[in-house]
Amino acid sequence: MKILKILVLVIIIGLVVGGGYYFLTQPQQTAPAVTTLPAGWVKFTDEAGVYTFNYPATLPTTYIKAQEWPPQVDLLEDSAIDCNPESAPTAHAGVIEAKVIKGQKYCTTAQSEGAAGSTYTDYAYLTVVNKRVVRLTFTLRQPQCDNYDEPQRGSCKAEQANFDLDALVGQIVASLHFAP
Repeated sequence: MKILKILVLVIIIGLVVGGGYYFLTQPQQTAPAVTTLPAGWVKFTDEAGVYTFNYPATLPTTYIKAQEWPPQVDLLEDSAIDCNPESAPTAHAGVIEAKVIKGQKYCTTAQSEGAAGSTYTDYAYLTVVNKRVVRLTFTLRQPQCDNYDEPQRGSCKAEQANFDLDALVGQIVASLHFAP
């Protein structure tokens, strides 16, 4: 009887130790990460399925409006960027400016043209994402704030002074992912 108790105890201990070893050595399975887009943002996937990015469906502004939107993304053959006007591949003319946005180097251009009380600006942002040179291009329209009466004039000028386009582009670029 004593031998039977010892045998049962050894079997139970063996099952506990063996089961514990089995569960501890199995690969951890985690639930897939759920990406939540900021309110008002949508996901874009190119036709070939090479990349995706998120962008706001409309700009978070009252007076500044997107004319050509969402940003067009072009993948370039280069592996690095150079903000030298002689060699930088930009889609638009304009002065090339080197910037650092969220710790990432960009070459940017902006070319503006006025029409009917508004200024239309073509923007190009060039940067490297996962060893690929990426160019984002889009056009924004800004009204001539002096055409408004107060208090809209003041609100328009404040919006134009405080709108951080670079930060918005940084968010869009941070969301850019390439298919494996």
